[in-house]
Amino acid sequence: MKQPKPDDIERIDPTAADKHGPNPALIAFLVVVVITVVFVVRNRDRTELDFLLFEAHSRVWTSIAVSIALGVVLDRLFVRFWRRRRERKHDQ
Repeated sequence: MKQPKPDDIERIDPTAADKHGPNPALIAFLVVVVITVVFVVRNRDRTELDFLLFEAHSRVWTSIAVSIALGVVLDRLFVRFWRRRRERKHDQ
């Protein structure tokens, strides 16, 4: 009788048993969606914004979302600047 080669043996993934059930990323995404919907529903009031040279009327949730988006953009710009600065120091 012929012995099977190592390539012929079906390899068993030891983590395959862990792959059953819902994806944790999907659960996290659904939690974020639910929290976002609750946040928007509870913050639908209008407010007046005064910023530097302009005034506007907006919903509270919109103002907060725009502020978060601006914060993310500023963070990304700062990180990019910091990495380039570090790379330039490293290259010299």
